[in-house]
Amino acid sequence: MSLKRHYGLAAALGLVCWSGYACATLGQSQDSVEADRIRMGAVRQSVENNSAVMRAAVSSSYSVQQISLSDDTIVREYVSASGVVFGVAWQGASIPPLRQLLGDDVFTKTQAAYQVARAANPGRGPVSLATSDIVFVSGGHPQAFVGNAYVPRLLPAGVDPSVIR
Repeated sequence: MSLKRHYGLAAALGLVCWSGYACATLGQSQDSVEADRIRMGAVRQSVENNSAVMRAAVSSSYSVQQISLSDDTIVREYVSASGVVFGVAWQGASIPPLRQLLGDDVFTKTQAAYQVARAANPGRGPVSLATSDIVFVSGGHPQAFVGNAYVPRLLPAGVDPSVIR
């Protein structure tokens, strides 16, 4: 199977396989970050080891909460100064539980947009969706998945979406 097919398969599996989780994060308070950590059996990590993330973490308009899953997948949740999670990013061996990270409503909208996009353009490859409700990007292959998602209307003023990584 080609690398390009791995990207699409991984993203599709990520959208479908994690449907059993029900804890919301995007659009929720920063308290949901701790709920995510507990539910995923993850460990909170310092962002000091990653200089790009550290620069983001000291921004006055948002902070970054980072957790590590048991397979060393890193999940970062971006929290506005008002305490609302506006973005998530992941990288590592697995795709984290997306329903939990995105929340039920955003997850359902993302899944629907993915199905419409794939019907219009069949094939495999990285998933990239942009709607008024969510921007979602995911790709990779086994042991090397990456992705991020954010809610455009929740981005703090002056924050460029490219910091969500």
